[in-house]
Amino acid sequence: MVRNVGFDTRELLSTSAVARLCHVSAMTVARWIDAGRLPAVRTPGGWRRVRRADALRFATTVGGRSPAHPTSAARLARRLVSGQRVAVTRWARDWVDGGATVSELVRTALAPAMRLIGDQWAAGTLDILAEHRATAIVAEAIAVARAAAPRVTRRHPRLILACPAGEQHGLAVQMAAQSFIDAGWDADILGADVPTRELVAELERSRPHAVGISVSASTDALPALLAALRRAQWDGLVLLGGALADTVRPREGILVDDGVPDFAARAAARLTPATHAAGSAGR
Repeated sequence: MVRNVGFDTRELLSTSAVARLCHVSAMTVARWIDAGRLPAVRTPGGWRRVRRADALRFATTVGGRSPAHPTSAARLARRLVSGQRVAVTRWARDWVDGGATVSELVRTALAPAMRLIGDQWAAGTLDILAEHRATAIVAEAIAVARAAAPRVTRRHPRLILACPAGEQHGLAVQMAAQSFIDAGWDADILGADVPTRELVAELERSRPHAVGISVSASTDALPALLAALRRAQWDGLVLLGGALADTVRPREGILVDDGVPDFAARAAARLTPATHAAGSAGR
């Protein structure tokens, strides 16, 4: 039976999303709903929607299939370097449809796979084209997963993420941003190789609560950037992450990502009344 009852739309899945969880067609899901086998609700527009909890329960019992589960980092790395774009993006979307957050997808699967690929490239057992191919697929998988994830309506505080001048590993910024997005931050991703002057000017103009700097390949440009941030007419929080972040000497006003999942929450707790005011002024 399909009920016309209001629910939090972030907890409702479309028949297509349920179909991917159960490895069947959307038409089959619609038939399950109409036959009363799968509880569902109707949107004001008349669309069938299934609560996430009901979908997961059905997928493991009545549907007879298990939801998509994470794969090993090694297996995912092989898929990435061999160019299995469709399979990887579909798997990422199914995992998010199954209730995982995008940051969990990044932290437990995509990031470990890319670390393996980076190690293989550094050891000379993988060419640069394969590494670039994998990077492109991971970026697309993150975008697909973000589109499939429930929307977080709370957008506060605000964060700008960037790589210093000369740092080309923009994928690291995309990955780092996700834990903040899932935690309700408004993340503005500037990407790789951002000139210091332009970054400081943007901070002074838009006045976010924090800036996140990612260093994965080199810290050469970081001292000059941190010095420029100290001189800037902006007093927000500086966050530092990336593969080389733990090699930087800790300084006052800088929070270094230590890989613990609650980094976004700890960063929010470090915001002072002054940084909150600064970020609000930029809205």
